[in-house]
Amino acid sequence: MKRAAFWLLFLSAVSAFADDGVKTLSTEGYLRPAKEIEEVVTAPWYRNVQVGNLSPDKTRYIVNVSAGLPKLADMARPYDNLGGIQIERQGGRSRNLIKQRTVALEIRPLGSGSALTIQPPKGASLSGASWSPDGTRIAFMAHFDQGTFLYVADAKTGKYKQACAIPMLATLNTRFEWLSDSKRIATVWIPAKRVEKPVLPVVAPAPLVKVSDDKASSIRTYAGLMNTPFEFDLLEWYATGQLGVVDVTTGKLQDIGKPQMVESFSSQADGSHFRVTLMERPFSYMVPASSFPDREVVWDATGKEVAELAKRPLRFSQPTPPTTPGQAGLDNDKRSIVWRPDGQGFSFLQLSAPQNRETTPPPSDQDEQGRGGGQGRPGAAGQGAGGALRPGQKDRVMQWLPPYGDKDVKSVFESDTRIGSVQYSEDGKTLFLTQTVGAKSRVSAVRLDNPGRVFPVVESDPGENGFYDNPGSLLSREGTIAGNVVRMSSDGKFVYLGGTRYFKDPTKDAPRAFLDRVEIETGKKERIWEASETKSEGITPLDDDMKRALVSRQSPSSISQTFLVDLAAKSETQLTANRDFAPDITQATQRKFMVTRNDGFKFQVEVTLPPGAKAGSKVPAFFWFYPSEFVDQATYDRSKRTYNKNQFSGISPSNKAILLRAGYALVEPDCPIIGSDTRKNDGYVPQLRNNLSATIDAICDDGAIDRNKLAIGGHSYGAFSTLNAMVHTPFFKAGIAGDGNYNRLLTPFGFQSEQRQLWESREVYLSMSPMLYLEQLTGAILLYHGIDDQNMGTEPSNSPRLFSALEALGKNAALYMYPYEDHGQIAEETILDQWARFVAWLDRWVKK
Repeated sequence: MKRAAFWLLFLSAVSAFADDGVKTLSTEGYLRPAKEIEEVVTAPWYRNVQVGNLSPDKTRYIVNVSAGLPKLADMARPYDNLGGIQIERQGGRSRNLIKQRTVALEIRPLGSGSALTIQPPKGASLSGASWSPDGTRIAFMAHFDQGTFLYVADAKTGKYKQACAIPMLATLNTRFEWLSDSKRIATVWIPAKRVEKPVLPVVAPAPLVKVSDDKASSIRTYAGLMNTPFEFDLLEWYATGQLGVVDVTTGKLQDIGKPQMVESFSSQADGSHFRVTLMERPFSYMVPASSFPDREVVWDATGKEVAELAKRPLRFSQPTPPTTPGQAGLDNDKRSIVWRPDGQGFSFLQLSAPQNRETTPPPSDQDEQGRGGGQGRPGAAGQGAGGALRPGQKDRVMQWLPPYGDKDVKSVFESDTRIGSVQYSEDGKTLFLTQTVGAKSRVSAVRLDNPGRVFPVVESDPGENGFYDNPGSLLSREGTIAGNVVRMSSDGKFVYLGGTRYFKDPTKDAPRAFLDRVEIETGKKERIWEASETKSEGITPLDDDMKRALVSRQSPSSISQTFLVDLAAKSETQLTANRDFAPDITQATQRKFMVTRNDGFKFQVEVTLPPGAKAGSKVPAFFWFYPSEFVDQATYDRSKRTYNKNQFSGISPSNKAILLRAGYALVEPDCPIIGSDTRKNDGYVPQLRNNLSATIDAICDDGAIDRNKLAIGGHSYGAFSTLNAMVHTPFFKAGIAGDGNYNRLLTPFGFQSEQRQLWESREVYLSMSPMLYLEQLTGAILLYHGIDDQNMGTEPSNSPRLFSALEALGKNAALYMYPYEDHGQIAEETILDQWARFVAWLDRWVKK
């Protein structure tokens, strides 16, 4: 019934133009734009390759061969939305797995040789391709109509087989993990004795019940919340899976424990233990599933729980720190819990007991998201992360060994300064500690065979000077089972720092990536690679001694390509043959303006002109924008420091630069809104108006753009600001607004970076709500919205409500509600339809 109602709104929206003769705007069904627009949208940009997913020996890489833009037929598959978890019904898996189709895998060599293509099983699309640790096999998920199965291919021949006869349960957890023997894979499977799927009652058994208490709890305006006990039961059924390990050589499956609601897991390399996060009841009608209770535990290979790492209750507002039984909120909690890369249990950080236990405890060292296992927050000068230590107290790097009992713990290093994080060498014999010393962040190396010697490796200043004197950060080795492992030279004497060198004026000197080699025990540093001054480059090392590397390279006139580089011989081989399918757009004339508004604030505007446009041409222009909040001019200026003039101006199927082919200039203004941290939007409306006025004066000065033929548009907060621009200024003849909220009273607990509630800043909420000023609207407005928009604060009914008000006021408007689409449209049919209507709308109201 809900979807039918939206379709009626769609029909009423376009009916206003039935007598106007503009068929494109009033026609039902999915339309196609003019050929010159469609060929850009449907060009095979997806065939362009960024080299990644490298084999363990760094000689080959996997390319996912895409089917192109998602198709409406895949988007239309029925699904259940349960507290923000979208599960496709027929296949019983996350909806995200079937939106984008991979139709083949290509195994390509790094260098000479031919590619090997792996075609999917009949009727399946692929995802999640992953090399075995020894590089002999590639596992992937095959998505059939009826379910998702795990397959394994021979990496040399491409021949594959189904790894297990039981389907994966790809609902909460959508990944699998190789174990170190390259023969076994762990993931979550559909239980062998699965209970029957809950059936929706024909008659509702009860009303929706919500009861509040006297405790204040600000809950944002979430989408997709659950509303019935049936939906609770359905989520539990979808989420309950069997963690298990399959031997890919025999197909035999070993169950790990009993079926439970497994949100995520990670395996000890040998498969002897598993770190598992479990969703738990009670569920809630008030918050999404991401706020439901969960526990993080350690299981042995039989599924026996041997330790609890964290526990979080149902969360209604601010994140709740995890608790460990007997240690809730104490400063000796385990922090930064990770698997050690040498396979020898867990590593974690923990404070020792202070000499004087009555001393006031320092601030909690829980991470920003409130979960155990995060890194400590940077501390104040001289304190380190989490605050100063008490007298006699040490911060320690601990090792926790199987079977993970309370006594299976030992200290491997102690420090008088708080430790923010720790990384390891691959063999686990060298630690790399991040600490705050004075006002700087320092990374030091410690050899565990001689922990008394600490070698400072790199020190950085978090202030303004440090940004321009960036020493880089430790380079990690990719693809290791335990996650980030510091890359060291083969002799263990050196580490590498990778970073970006920035300059005071990026319009003159573009940022340059660099790679330094640092001798651990002396701190001696040598630059072994730096990006070109005239191209944007990035580097991915392929070995521990930096003999070979992948370098990605692009420039304003050339699309990104990847090269295999011999750093010693200074020779290179181009690996990719990426194409620019719309050079008339990517190479169009761009102008950058520094605009000064009437209060003296300076901001940047970028203008892209259609072919042939010059001074005096007076071409129509389309503004596409998204306001952002800043405290002052300096804060805004800092946001521009990373600008890279050497980057290629790539386009996507929805990129508004495509309007150049319809004869429009594209104007992309920064729209800074300046206010203190506690009063971000007090000046939103006048500053919005002044930003746009100053922009128009600057870009129309030479007559290349006709100030009397302007349109404006934006998405989400940009859509909201588009309506504000059209009700508070007379500048625009038309607007296009998508997936927006137009009444801030519907988001009373804050929005964007506005933290005040409606009742604390009533006038701000009212003045920023364009719905309340629609009688002042100038120009014609086109609205579009994804019917299944799940973004917080932009519930799909916002657009029909606005359209109804516009209709009542006699304003020129159109509304297009797109089935199956979320916050941002992705289906090929939808995007083509939008372009047909966007161009027709602008031509109708701007060019005439």
